[in-house]
Parts: sequence; structure tokens; C-alpha cells
Amino acid sequence: VGLWVAITATVALLLSWVVAGSPLLMATEVEVTGVSGADAQEIHRIANAEINQPLVKIDVQKIAEEVQRIGLYSSVSVHRGWPHTILIEAVERRPVLSLKDGQAASKDSQGTVKVIDSDGVIFESVKAPPGLPTAILADPNDAAASRLAVAIMEAISADQRPHVKSVTVATPGRAVVQLNDTEVVWGDASRSAFKATVLGHLAKQGDFSRIDLSAPDTPVTVE
Repeated sequence: VGLWVAITATVALLLSWVVAGSPLLMATEVEVTGVSGADAQEIHRIANAEINQPLVKIDVQKIAEEVQRIGLYSSVSVHRGWPHTILIEAVERRPVLSLKDGQAASKDSQGTVKVIDSDGVIFESVKAPPGLPTAILADPNDAAASRLAVAIMEAISADQRPHVKSVTVATPGRAVVQLNDTEVVWGDASRSAFKATVLGHLAKQGDFSRIDLSAPDTPVTVE
């Protein structure tokens, strides 16, 4: 019995050394998926600080938090890829609207355009797609306003979405959509899916200069 105990203890110590201290299981490379170019290089820079450390001791949560602080990603996951790899997957935020403060484009001192993603998060990006509709918010720091603007964009049908020029949110209860030459008074966030359906039907009936959907059961149109 004593022999088996000694053998078991020796094997346990050996395995512990192999996992925690052996160069056989050191982190020697970083693999990034989901992004490329300068963004991937920045993630590599963060993770490279852990290179040549035992893979088992790598703080994957810390790496994920540091990458997330860049602000460009909706989610970041970091895993150990045995025997030598730190695996990082980042999902880029998807711009839905570009942000305008009043009538001036909201840019930082370096000219970086701010955009709003599908979660209503405002972030800086130089990758705003051409023709992206603009959000004009009375208070650019109002998270509820940015979420309302995004909810309206997502409610509007896919065939009408390319014709949206802007979404203006003056207050949480008053949003206005500029759809080509038609001003669409949306109101608040309630019944957005139904409002979008009504809008689709009205758009087929003629050209209107104004459509009021704040009470979607009785919409008001102006030619």
C-alpha cells in the first residue's frame, strides 16, 4: 500500500509540474479570430504580455476584460488552446446609426466618427459604412434615447431601412424618422412593430410629406 501511495504522489507531482511549470505547456502563440488588421494587432499586443507563461496560469478573464475595454467589441471570449495557444474571439459591434449632436457630426479631436451599435451602445469607429443613417439625439449621453433610435431602425422593414436618412429623438416619448422626403412621427417605443407595419402599408398608398404614427391605430397623413 505504501508503495502505491508513493507512486500516486509521484505521478501527481509530475503531472502538476508538466501542467504548471514544464516548457511543454507554455503559452507561445496567440490566435485571434473575428477581427483583422490593426484591431487584431492591438489584441495581439494585449495578449502577448502573457507569452512564455504556463498556459494553465494565464488569466483569461483579465485578457478578455482588457480587450473589451477597447470598446469596439460586443463580446470577447478567451480560452486556452492546449498545448501552447491563447485563443481569442472578438465580435465587432455592428453600427446601426451614426451619431450627430444637433446639426454637427459628432467627432473627436482626431475626426473619429461616433456610431451607435445594435445594442444602443455609442462608440467611436472609423468604419461607419457609407450612407449609414444618422441619429440626432437631444442628449447624446442619454442611453434610453440611443436605444429608442436603434429599436426604431430594427422595427422598420428591411426594404424601407435603406431609405431612412435620420432618426431624431427629442425626448423619450417623441421620435421622428426622416424616410426619404417623408417625415414620420414615431412617438415613443411602444408598438414599434405595428407602427412599422402601418408605415409599410401607407408607403404603398402614395407619397406623403408627413405621417404621424404616434397613435398607430389612427395614423394621420399629410400629402
